[in-house]
Amino acid sequence: MQKISPQAYRSLRLDILSHPLSSETYIRFGEELFREGKEVMAVKQIGLTRDMTNTHVLGAEAETENILSRWDSETTASLRTYNYWKNVTEEKPDYRDAYIQLAIASDKLKKTDEAELYLDRAESLDPNNITLSFVKAHLGL
Repeated sequence: MQKISPQAYRSLRLDILSHPLSSETYIRFGEELFREGKEVMAVKQIGLTRDMTNTHVLGAEAETENILSRWDSETTASLRTYNYWKNVTEEKPDYRDAYIQLAIASDKLKKTDEAELYLDRAESLDPNNITLSFVKAHLGL
């Protein structure tokens, strides 16, 4: 998960203030918030575009629905992946790679503490595994 920089955040907010009737600015800001894991705030931004297109302009309304649908699909897929690897680790508690995959899935669901625990478990099973350091660096742990 990549955090939005303070400069990018300010720039997006200024863009909204400069173009308060542009649904595109709200959508861009919503997309950034979603990438950062702030789903509730992101959905609110998309909701603002819905309010702006209260005239039911088909293209604008369809775009916001497509974005919300995509976000829902991504979250559902991440949850499915998380549950799959969770079951694998329960069935095979010595399977190092399952813990690595579970850590990645946990991170996608913004469960950073769990991700760290699963990587620690993988490391205890294989302390010299080079993949662990790569995954830790990639997840920012």
